[in-house]
Amino acid sequence: MWSRKTTDPLAKLLFEKYGVHVLSRPRENVSVCDLFAVSDDKIVQAGSLAAFLKAPFGMPGVTKDEALIDIESTVSNAVSGSVGVNFLQGFLTLIGAAALTAVKPALERSKDRALRFRFGGCTRNYVTDGYDLSYRLGDVAFDKDASAMKDDWRYYLATAVHHCKELVFGLEEKNKTKVDLSADIAATAGANVALSVDGNQQVTAHSDRKLAYGVELNELVYNTERRRLELAEAAHYVHVRAVGVADLPRAVVGSPDGPMTLTLAD
Repeated sequence: MWSRKTTDPLAKLLFEKYGVHVLSRPRENVSVCDLFAVSDDKIVQAGSLAAFLKAPFGMPGVTKDEALIDIESTVSNAVSGSVGVNFLQGFLTLIGAAALTAVKPALERSKDRALRFRFGGCTRNYVTDGYDLSYRLGDVAFDKDASAMKDDWRYYLATAVHHCKELVFGLEEKNKTKVDLSADIAATAGANVALSVDGNQQVTAHSDRKLAYGVELNELVYNTERRRLELAEAAHYVHVRAVGVADLPRAVVGSPDGPMTLTLAD
């Protein structure tokens, strides 16, 4: 959806402040300390850290439901192309088939249109203390040969998960004229569609549950001498606390200049 060099205010906030990798489509089942395995262009949500370790592991403390007012109040620039539309369709699919049916005709006509949106009901779950996570990893012996770890894959740990419960969006023509979706939504109003349109022709799609739209990742590496898993560069980062939040080292999947979107293989 965005490259890491974008000037889009929403993307810059997500990537530069939080180090978020945006998921190509929102998901319901993503948790802190889930593992993502990467090989070439293939990215797999591989499972939990505890299962990967194959040993007793005390999970670190996780702070839940931190409100993210800065993200909620930031509107994206006009996003063109199929990627933005696919993200929106993924969100609508999760909140109900009727919601997608309501606006799908307009979206399918959106090849020459632009999409602006913002997230609503934004919260963040994150590992409360990065040192605690590092110490806990260091206490667990890891038999790499007996594990699922492969030499030609890289492994990333979700140390934070970003959720939302709403997407507020609008479509624009090339001349920036707003597309009125009122008729599309009214046609399916009887199906209890979780959509509403305001006077500014902005559509709000509301979910009754939290949906993960992005993750903050840290790379896991194997220390051959210690036979332990470690967070990459954990020994070299400066531990900074901002309002009690641990500043973990952040990992970039792919090229530093590449997209900030993770497309997962299901």
